[in-house]
Amino acid sequence: MAKKQGWTTVISVILALVLIGMWASEVSAEAKPITLKYHSPFPKCYLSAASELWMDQVEKRTKGKVKFDRIFGGTLGNLLAQPENIKEGVFDLGMTCAVYNPGLYSAATVTILPFTTSSYRAQALAGNEIFQQPAVEKQFTRLNSKFMFHTVWDPQEILSSVPLRTIDDLKKIKLRAHGGSAEALKEVGVTTYPVPWGEVPSAAERGVIDAAACGTPIAARDFGLYDIFPYWVRIRTFYFLPLTLTMNLKTWNKLPPDVKSVMADLNKEMVEKQIELYRAEEEKAWEFLKKHGMKQVEFSKKDLEIIKEKGAKVVWDRWVQKQKAKGIPAQELLDKYFNLLRKYD
Repeated sequence: MAKKQGWTTVISVILALVLIGMWASEVSAEAKPITLKYHSPFPKCYLSAASELWMDQVEKRTKGKVKFDRIFGGTLGNLLAQPENIKEGVFDLGMTCAVYNPGLYSAATVTILPFTTSSYRAQALAGNEIFQQPAVEKQFTRLNSKFMFHTVWDPQEILSSVPLRTIDDLKKIKLRAHGGSAEALKEVGVTTYPVPWGEVPSAAERGVIDAAACGTPIAARDFGLYDIFPYWVRIRTFYFLPLTLTMNLKTWNKLPPDVKSVMADLNKEMVEKQIELYRAEEEKAWEFLKKHGMKQVEFSKKDLEIIKEKGAKVVWDRWVQKQKAKGIPAQELLDKYFNLLRKYD
């Protein structure tokens, strides 16, 4: 009898130890934070401000359950490579851009058509909704990625080494442009050069370009373009360049429900928050540029109307036909976009 009781005691102890071990393992697993790798193709600057705020809030609201390994400066690839690197899991999340990958996000390029709005807020809010339309969402899914939220860079205007006021002035120089700005200018006989963003300073210094259609004023400050281009030519505005926080879809699917819920809530909040971030930074950037000698040049209103008349609707219509050929409900997307712009303007 005593022997039987002894075995019972031994078995009970073993079971208790097993249960304690399982519990300790679960506690350890719960205590270990989920670490996600974020990569920016840019140095640490305003372009990643919204993403950083989002990550800060995720870490705070999950009480440390989620941590981010933040990598800046293009260590793992440039902006063009972001979609493929996210798709393959080189890192878990980062910014992507429809301007740089129009073939991958062709439905989303409705947001970079020229002269659709001059309102930063309207573009930010309308663009965020467009990126959640089924046609756009489908393209993200195809890339094993999930759209998180939409941010907007500076208005795309022109930085130049010489004052530019007319279409004839534009024809006399070598102008870097891409996306909607390049298409619109082509319609009025202006030749443009598709120099990648990272090569703009060296291209200007070597005389490959005399001016660049790009984001101003914040980008001009953050990337030192005021040292190269002393004139900001006010176009108001070709378009606003979209940057979207994108996550690897497999990474998203593995996240616990409570973490997904925190992120989803923040995704909804971030559009208004990034508008606030931009407004706070915009004036500071212009004051900085003025101190460094940059001058604003008003482009001829008459010539700007000619560019809009010849280079807006024709480009919109061409976009619709091109996207329809790919099976995308292009006219529906374009109409939706304009309705949203009117709603938020």
